[in-house]
Amino acid sequence: DELNNETQGPENNEISSGNPEMNQAPQPQNPPAANPPPKGSLSGNSSGNVEELIETIVAENFERVENEFENVYSEIDALKERAEDFEQRIHDLEVRDDEDDKQVIQKMDDIEGDIEEYQSRIGGLEKAFQQVLPSLVDNVRDLTQLVQEIKQERGIETSSDVDQDDIEDINMEDW
Repeated sequence: DELNNETQGPENNEISSGNPEMNQAPQPQNPPAANPPPKGSLSGNSSGNVEELIETIVAENFERVENEFENVYSEIDALKERAEDFEQRIHDLEVRDDEDDKQVIQKMDDIEGDIEEYQSRIGGLEKAFQQVLPSLVDNVRDLTQLVQEIKQERGIETSSDVDQDDIEDINMEDW
């Protein structure tokens, strides 16, 4: 037996010992993902791993796509809000512009009314002057003649640039 033990080597000694753990040959432990099975041999367990891997990849990609869609939708919502804000601003400006137009028109109407009122007043004053001016001119003529006579009686030399004929030549209708 010793000869058999020596020729068979030390591993045979372990097998022949009474320890059952020693009787089993050590097996390498590899994680299933680290050593994928060969392409030609898919067993039930390895096809489950492949399906699980595919589902994981699809889920990750789907999550990325969902996130991108959420980002796009949030940007669209922000753009909609900005567009609505611009529309409101434009509406406010249009309302203000309409109000400004109405105010300008109102001011123009007020000014036009004032002008018409002043024209009527001026027309009234013009008529009053036309009625009063001839008698006023006659009174001025009479006063001028009276002053001339008084100055001549007292011997005061009078120098007047306005001649009696000039006063009489005034046409009252032009006024």
